[in-house]
Amino acid sequence: MNKRLKFWLVIFLFTVVIAIGNCCYGKSYSIDNMDIQATIEPDGSVNVKQKMTYTFEGNYNGVYVTIPYALEDSEYDAYREQSILKDSLYNNSGVEIREISSGGAAFAKQDLAEVGQKGVYSTSHENGVLKVQIFSPSKDETKDFELNYTLQNVCVKHDDVGELYYNFIGGSWDETIKNLNIDVYVDPANTNLKIWGHGNYNGISTIQSNAHANFKTLNVKPNEYVAVRMLFDLNCIPNATKTSGVVATDLVIQDEAIIGQNRESKQKRNQKTALFCFVLFVYWVILLFVYEVDKKYKVANFDEQALFQKYNPLVAGCLQGSRDILSRDIIAVVLNLIHKKIIILKLLPKLTNSSKEDQYLYEISKNPKKEKQMDKIERYIYHWIFKDGDTVNLTKRLEELPKEAMANERFKQLDVLCKNSLQMIGANRAAVPMLVRMLNNVLLVITLIWATVSVHEIVFNVFNVDNLMYLIKTFGMIVLMLLPVIMAVIYFLLWLVMSIRRKVVGVVQKHSGKRLVSTTITILLIDAIFMTITGFFVEARGLILDELLVSIALIICLTDNLMLKNSVIAIEDFSKLNCLKDKIQDYTLSDQRDIEQIFLWDQYLAYAVSFGVAQKIMGRIQAKQLDDDLMKLAFETSFYGMIANDFGDFYRYNCFERRFLDTYWSCLSSVTELYGSALKNMGSDGGSGSGGGFSGGGGFHRWRRARSVAGGAF
Repeated sequence: MNKRLKFWLVIFLFTVVIAIGNCCYGKSYSIDNMDIQATIEPDGSVNVKQKMTYTFEGNYNGVYVTIPYALEDSEYDAYREQSILKDSLYNNSGVEIREISSGGAAFAKQDLAEVGQKGVYSTSHENGVLKVQIFSPSKDETKDFELNYTLQNVCVKHDDVGELYYNFIGGSWDETIKNLNIDVYVDPANTNLKIWGHGNYNGISTIQSNAHANFKTLNVKPNEYVAVRMLFDLNCIPNATKTSGVVATDLVIQDEAIIGQNRESKQKRNQKTALFCFVLFVYWVILLFVYEVDKKYKVANFDEQALFQKYNPLVAGCLQGSRDILSRDIIAVVLNLIHKKIIILKLLPKLTNSSKEDQYLYEISKNPKKEKQMDKIERYIYHWIFKDGDTVNLTKRLEELPKEAMANERFKQLDVLCKNSLQMIGANRAAVPMLVRMLNNVLLVITLIWATVSVHEIVFNVFNVDNLMYLIKTFGMIVLMLLPVIMAVIYFLLWLVMSIRRKVVGVVQKHSGKRLVSTTITILLIDAIFMTITGFFVEARGLILDELLVSIALIICLTDNLMLKNSVIAIEDFSKLNCLKDKIQDYTLSDQRDIEQIFLWDQYLAYAVSFGVAQKIMGRIQAKQLDDDLMKLAFETSFYGMIANDFGDFYRYNCFERRFLDTYWSCLSSVTELYGSALKNMGSDGGSGSGGGFSGGGGFHRWRRARSVAGGAF
């Protein structure tokens, strides 16, 4: 199976799977509102009434909620490990489900409930959490669910104050919670009420009264959480049995101050990064206007034949598109040489008359009498096509051309010849001065350092260093054990991503051909992939801004040498060639099929191929049924396919992706050997931790956590 067929087969299968999935499992749900009413009891437990509004699209069996026993919620791990107030102090001793209802109807507990039942719920203990499954079949409707439960022995009695510290919303929710409201009540009213909220940045925490604290936020996304921390008078929990034996007020305030400072520093850093991104983008736009945009030239009438004589189709296409050569330019030059009779085309009837096969063999031969009429580029392609012979089968030769060992080097040499031709008329000259380009390199280095510092902060402030090393070692062992499967998956993903990228760049080249445009889009696509991965799998979303910053700096650095300026002559001819391109696309043949019409479209076709508009006009040409050998060649199945895909086989056999994949396996084996030896020297001790906070009355902050209240639908 060739690569082109493999590519389209994968795309087809992927589309079919998605279509079938949408038909069979085309469903979704949303959590529109969540209201939590929590009351602190005298014994240190907390009674919770949690009301959730779901909107279902499609069939669902019910919903589930997981409620943890343990708190793992510390942003500043290095500080938390040294703190007297350990995370384990805030663990509750159990969860008691009092009642579950929907629409006023209570659910009955049934330990062995199964999918399809309704009006029942079941509970199970998994990894330190209580998982509650609520069986309530739903289809295309909105439902309210209410859970009443008690968090047992969760509040802590310090020597000076009482404290509640608990994750009410955890990162395992499958869908975004659009509106979240949490009210916490304590009785009797007291004078020492202090509150902090931990979560996303749009949250607000307020003290409603001496006995009531409120926490609100919008759009709590999957993998985000909301935690509540409160200090209150000891007489609110006189019967609490969990004690710390320390004076905690200053410790908690100090803890939250560090978390708040960390949050504010990250906010300020994100703001600076965003500003840096904006400034770099504006700087890039200024570079474009100063060094890329030419003055406009108004075209009135011009001599087409003089333009054809001055520029062969390859040079014309590169000047018109402000680009390097493309593989389709080779076909364009061949067509033009046939038109000018420098190459003689003969149609040899085949013996078979099958309607599924072409009726002719398309043989081309040299015309020595006219060889002196060619320029350097035409002569180069002329000898490349004929190789060592005087007569060849054109379609077969074009199919062989990309597969030759020296094809890539020949293509590069052809590009050099084109650049030399353009330089002679002052076209497509690199415009950005060396000093500016050096500055752009410095800017890239600065953004890389900036991003590296951000990653360092994430790694050493969010992750415990020992835990990070443990994770690296564990991941390495898994990679080594499953290496053959992982290598196959990586190979396939690389091939798929590169194939799609090449197709996208191909589309850009058809319309523009500018390396500046295609390079910019390629970098943005790759960065979009990394940003998407970061958004889904990394809770430190500030890294997305750093990725965008590096992406913009990389675009500036890699496109400054692609910003081109043109001489007055080049600008004039550029405008004429664009008018010619528009004319070819819009031109309508008369009904007469005379020699002049055939001659005209023989010539137009070659330039249409180089301009990337051949497919748009070939339908009109075919409708006229011009009796001409070149027209028959153009619509021959194999040759038409080459025109339609811009001679894409040339990229398939001569491209960076192929060279990369050819060396991938050898590189991977050496890296694996090096990685395996490094693992032997790595320690095995590890730990875990998490954290964060939106301090009293202020905005939320993203705080990494491992377990907390979570849920979804099934």
